[in-house]
Amino acid sequence: MTLPDGRRSARPNNLSISAVQAEGLRLVKESPGSWSLTTLSRHLGRRYRVNPRLVLDVLRSVPEFSRPSPQRPSVPVLRTRAATPAAEATWAKVTADLRVWLAEVSTDDVTIRAALTPTRSVWLRYDFIRTGPKGEIWLTAALRSEPPTFAGDSVSESWTLSPGDVLPLVHTSDRESPGSVLVWRYDEPRSAADQLQALLEAGVGLPVREVHLQRQECTPGELETRLGEQAAIRRLGSRNSSRGVAVTTCDRCHLPLSDPTSVRLGIGPECLKYYSVDVLAAARSRSTSIRRRSAVKSKRWLNVVRQWVEALGPN
Repeated sequence: MTLPDGRRSARPNNLSISAVQAEGLRLVKESPGSWSLTTLSRHLGRRYRVNPRLVLDVLRSVPEFSRPSPQRPSVPVLRTRAATPAAEATWAKVTADLRVWLAEVSTDDVTIRAALTPTRSVWLRYDFIRTGPKGEIWLTAALRSEPPTFAGDSVSESWTLSPGDVLPLVHTSDRESPGSVLVWRYDEPRSAADQLQALLEAGVGLPVREVHLQRQECTPGELETRLGEQAAIRRLGSRNSSRGVAVTTCDRCHLPLSDPTSVRLGIGPECLKYYSVDVLAAARSRSTSIRRRSAVKSKRWLNVVRQWVEALGPN
């Protein structure tokens, strides 16, 4: 692929997001109808040795590869489950889509509306929380004037707010009555996605056709920043060659490094300001993963959830 500076390279570190998008558009225009978004991302991932999931996020930031949301027309979004005909909807498909959404770097949050009756609905949402080294995924259920009756096992595994609807979270069994929300906490997307079926089908007895999912995504500019941070973590995490010889040049300016701390980090002292706090923390710990930029602190989550519950109303 020809890069903006005229060079040709297949190294992922040298690829630009705009070049990947342009190549995807070229392939689709040359063979219309021959490429699905998944197939195209896998093809480009193998061709340029890039994670296909990252390519998929890059392609979805192009209007030609996304379907605009009527609520947020300026933000590209993945097709929601509500757009799928009810005859085709199954819990397996809903869970599979949800796993992908929760794993993709462009996702900010996911909201779920499940219609219990024509006038009653249960509302849930997934949020990414900045806690621990990797963060957590919190599934929140809004408890309003007529809360749904979840299965006993699900409630026993849940958390709720402390008396007065404040932090910290406490186990539901430690309170006589739950607060305004119930919360389930998970470390990875798979178990978080599987819990939705356990709550709504096994717990409430709700058919899948009554479940509607919607995802909020970041802007294309924010997506480029997130992908750039992940690429930086992969570079910094592989600073040793195949022979175990340390790389002694700066990751950004490529000048020689002499300070042992800079050599271990892979970044010179003058270039530290160009990297985020999370990238530097991951580099110091030799980690190849980074906490999501969309993750929020628990106090921020509480403010968002309070506004969300108030906006839903009593029914």
